[in-house]
Amino acid sequence: MLATHNSGGTIHLTPIWFLFEGGCFYFESPSTSRKVKNVEESPSASVVVDAREPGRERWVSASGPVEILRDAESASINSRIRRRYVAEPALGGRSKPHSPPQTM
Repeated sequence: MLATHNSGGTIHLTPIWFLFEGGCFYFESPSTSRKVKNVEESPSASVVVDAREPGRERWVSASGPVEILRDAESASINSRIRRRYVAEPALGGRSKPHSPPQTM
């Protein structure tokens, strides 16, 4: 779950695919999404990643500044994020999202 700050002071909370690499969380999102607009206005966020198995619940959280990566800089990361969640045959060679690539 990713939490960003709406302009009115409320929190925008949304489930999101992620990649944790090199001590950083990466999230793919279309440039038109509410979470990207929120980060453009207030460049900080919080994330909680949890695993729920009976008797083995565990989680990690992080908060801090967010940087938006765009275009070629985000393409490789976005591809790696998609490969975590979608089988290669289902990707069908798709390397670009439906709107301009963003990585937060």
